[in-house]
Amino acid sequence: RTYGETSLWCSTERYKLIISINDIDVWELYDLQADPTEMHNLYGQKEYEPVVTELKAELARLQEQYNDPVRFSPDRDKE
Repeated sequence: RTYGETSLWCSTERYKLIISINDIDVWELYDLQADPTEMHNLYGQKEYEPVVTELKAELARLQEQYNDPVRFSPDRDKE
């Protein structure tokens, strides 16, 4: 789990959640086992909501841990 330079992201061995720094409303989720080249964004698909919830919480935890000035609420983008 780590941060990218032009975006914030966190991952597990299977999934990667990305949020664009430049446009905070753009999220991406990839299944790294089924899609290792990250070509098919799964964000917004109902069956992946538990994964997104878990990774958003982890990203928020990492932002707190590293005192990241760019913060978001895991509940912010609930639809």
